[in-house]
Amino acid sequence: AKLVGENLHYLQDFLGKSWPIVINKCPGTKLHIVGKLGTEAVTLKDKFKNDAFKLDNKNDLNTHKFSKLVAGRLGHFSLMTLVSAIVVPVSQLIVRGYITRTQSLSNAGLWEGMNRISGMYLLVVTTSLSVYYLPRLAELKTKQEIRKEVLGVYKLVIPALLGGTLLIFLLRHIIIRILFTKEFAGMQSLFGFQLIGDTFKMAGWILGYLMMAKAMTKAFVTMELASFAFQVLLSLFFINIFGTIGATIGYALGHLLYFLIMLIIFRKIMFNYE
Repeated sequence: AKLVGENLHYLQDFLGKSWPIVINKCPGTKLHIVGKLGTEAVTLKDKFKNDAFKLDNKNDLNTHKFSKLVAGRLGHFSLMTLVSAIVVPVSQLIVRGYITRTQSLSNAGLWEGMNRISGMYLLVVTTSLSVYYLPRLAELKTKQEIRKEVLGVYKLVIPALLGGTLLIFLLRHIIIRILFTKEFAGMQSLFGFQLIGDTFKMAGWILGYLMMAKAMTKAFVTMELASFAFQVLLSLFFINIFGTIGATIGYALGHLLYFLIMLIIFRKIMFNYE
């Protein structure tokens, strides 16, 4: 099959995120794409111009040896991505189920609606970080270069995020009216702590991407599981005290803890501490 259209787009997206990490860890790695590629695949050459990248317009997949080293590196990256993809929906499923059992189904719907709003606007930030920030971190070698890049992203992202969350909070009545029905009017009380939690979440993820870029698989998976535990336990605890809004309090505190731990892990980079 020819590598055109959406398939080409997906391959470009995957290589854009994973290939800089592989090159960073294995400088001598050669990337060969083998198969009937089609004329549109020439854009891959334009996107990944370097001596390590080669397109082979062949059908014989046996002409190149399987690299255990490259497979291992990609395996680490895939594991980190998989863990992230699992823990977030599972934690939300647990919290939503608990709200349904202890509060009401309608309250669970309000909380889910709040999550959808967060997911929509945070997608803009995470997409930008994945496309530029993650590959950029993979290229950097020295602590000083990494520190400069990370602090630069913080200076750009956090003020913009604070401004965006403040605007969303002020316009929450209008947002609910546009996106939902009048039954979701009670969602207004959930915005405050949810938006605070979103800010801490992004602050922590900026350092989380550094773990991914440097293939710190064990540390990354450990922090993802810790974040999962923080979110679930704190949310359930505060739901018992404050009701549905307790889920957003637990969300904010959970991501604050995650961010603080990440600062401790990367203290040498963040604070130039020896």
